[in-house]
Amino acid sequence: MATSRPHASARNYDPARLGVAVGVASFGGTEGPFTAEQLDSKFALHQTPLNLLKDYAKVRRLYAIKLTGRPINPRPFRYKPGAGTIITNVEFV
Repeated sequence: MATSRPHASARNYDPARLGVAVGVASFGGTEGPFTAEQLDSKFALHQTPLNLLKDYAKVRRLYAIKLTGRPINPRPFRYKPGAGTIITNVEFV
């Protein structure tokens, strides 16, 4: 549960958090497709504004990834980048 590059919608992202893991997540599957309004009804789970969901839904279907997270003490990480957005085989440094 970390990022090396924040999403464009994440304004004022703290650069000190880049490349730092703060938790480990377990993949629990996917659900969908959803309409933007359906996902907006679960805003507390994803905290993505409706206007961004609608913009995304113009060109792609909306799905939800179910994750179970376990917090860890913040620590740097590195990985081999690839085409996917799910990162496995993380090496903590």
